[in-house]
Amino acid sequence: MNRLKILILSGFILWNMIVSAQNKAIDSLNHLIENKKISDSLRIEAIVELSSILRYSNFEEAIKVNNKALVESRRVKLTSTEASAYITRALIHAQTGNLDSAKQFCQDAIALSKRIADDLHMALAYNVLGSVNLSQGNYANSLRAYMDGLERFESISHESGTAATLNRIGNFYLKRKHYNNSRHYYEQSLSVFEKLKRYDQVTGILNNIGVSYYQENNFSEALEYFSRSIKILDEINMPERLAIRELNIGKTNTHLEKYHEADQYLKKALDHSNQYNDKKVKCQSLLNLGILKRLQHDNTKAIAYLQEGLTLAKSMHDHDTEIEFYETIAKSYARLNNYKQAYNYYQKFDLLKDSLLNLEKDREVLILQNQFEAKQNEQKISILQHEAEKKNIILLALVIGSILLMLSMVLVLINYNNKQRSLRLIHTQKEEISRQKITELLKDQELNSIKNKLEGQENERKRVAQELHDGIGGTLASIKMNLLSLKTEDTPLNERLTDITFKLDNACEEVRMISHNLIPPILHNSALTEVIKNFVDEIVGNREIVVNYEFYPKKQIEAIDKNIQVDIYRIIQELVTNAIKHAKASEISIYLTMHDDYVNLMVEDDGTGFRNDGKQTGIGLKNIQSRVAALDGKITIDTSIGKGTNIIIDLSLPHSKEVISQIS
Repeated sequence: MNRLKILILSGFILWNMIVSAQNKAIDSLNHLIENKKISDSLRIEAIVELSSILRYSNFEEAIKVNNKALVESRRVKLTSTEASAYITRALIHAQTGNLDSAKQFCQDAIALSKRIADDLHMALAYNVLGSVNLSQGNYANSLRAYMDGLERFESISHESGTAATLNRIGNFYLKRKHYNNSRHYYEQSLSVFEKLKRYDQVTGILNNIGVSYYQENNFSEALEYFSRSIKILDEINMPERLAIRELNIGKTNTHLEKYHEADQYLKKALDHSNQYNDKKVKCQSLLNLGILKRLQHDNTKAIAYLQEGLTLAKSMHDHDTEIEFYETIAKSYARLNNYKQAYNYYQKFDLLKDSLLNLEKDREVLILQNQFEAKQNEQKISILQHEAEKKNIILLALVIGSILLMLSMVLVLINYNNKQRSLRLIHTQKEEISRQKITELLKDQELNSIKNKLEGQENERKRVAQELHDGIGGTLASIKMNLLSLKTEDTPLNERLTDITFKLDNACEEVRMISHNLIPPILHNSALTEVIKNFVDEIVGNREIVVNYEFYPKKQIEAIDKNIQVDIYRIIQELVTNAIKHAKASEISIYLTMHDDYVNLMVEDDGTGFRNDGKQTGIGLKNIQSRVAALDGKITIDTSIGKGTNIIIDLSLPHSKEVISQIS
């Protein structure tokens, strides 16, 4: 009984110390805010700081104070302070698990900072955005945000910001289970913060290193780093951060099968997370208490903890943790022989896991990682080159000084004049050679273009001839035979006339399609997109064919050179005609997209397709390939028999500047 009284008294004293320290900081800030003699800038910054402190103890009050900071900063047009308030607001929502709102406030802060070129607040916002994306499992967006933040901190030589971002990148690699990489960045960050005596940051990095060892199953090293982290928190009196460390020690003792110690630390973590409204740590504490109780064969108690944690994880949209809850609840129900509920939760576990795997973009993440590492290597090379240049400059200065001492002014002047004449001559010769090369390249390019145009025209003639011979010629021959047979055969006249009329209709349709292909498009006074739609609508006619269009951006597309517009029209004309006539398509999609130096055309249909082995290329397709080659473009054909056709074409825009840069 006496021991219980001592524990209660100790807890009461500790709570009063925490409340007293927080109240002291809050009172100081309130006093500063109420002081009318200070500037608006300092007063509003104090309001922002007050909202940041309140987020650990009073979420509603923190939101209320933060709203006041936003209103005041807008009133006096302090955009930088407004951005700071948005960042704090994002942290408030992130701590309470409202990750979507946190992301939106980060984006608002970034937009404001960009408007006034405020690299510091932009970098801070990118860091918070990276952590929010990491919590949601958006790994590619997370690393991209961290990279943007690091770049801006380095551009303004902000040591603590750079160190904080390195720590966050370590968190990213920890999440991806690249433990050596994570500790590499943690150690870099730790070194900077220890130099700056930022022990509030040192304790966090020590905890992160402990987590990396924990996830590698090196539990003794993990406990050492967690304990060092808690010791520093005690020294700098920051009890609001104890929960995550207590959680980690509890998890580690669970793995070491020290269940009594694990239970004590996990319950401490749960109490502290409730006390400081830290939903993320609370969620993890409930998960690990559930796991612990399951290991102790108290599955009923385990399910109670897990169900409470699952509800919290869902409200936070923390899908990774939600998966763990589903799996652990299923195992607990199985231990209780409640297989129906166990199967139900295993199904939820599988569905959520599959959906997250489908959203994962490992390829994009790998590209971003390579870009980030390449950037760091470039910086190292740049530093080495800079040092080498310094040495070369010093050496060159010594050589020039020695020469100046030995040579007279007359020799220097003569030598200088000779060099100038030589340089002018060389420069003139280089310019002449460059002009000649440019002229030759332009001529070659023009000849290639003309050659491809002529090939296209020849292919067009062959195609028209083939269509006249195979289509109209065959139809007319059949009509002639039918007319001759009227004299000799006993088939009723009406049936013969019906057949002849049907074939005449086919011949007319063939003539109409050939004439459409031969008539040049009217583009001088009409928009390309409208001409394309008019052609397609007319050729489709009454056929039951669905046509989808996407032209983006229309304004820039209409500004393309008219000759290129004609080529685009002809290509679409050929592809649509093929889709209707040969592929028997019921749906055709046309996408035309303008980029900086090229235009992308994609035409796809659900027709019969064809064998894409390069051995049976038709005249129409050869004609398209000639047009694409004339514009220095490229064509990709994705088709197979019975599976439709998808043709993607990239056409280069006029690039005379590019030719000149190649010569230079």
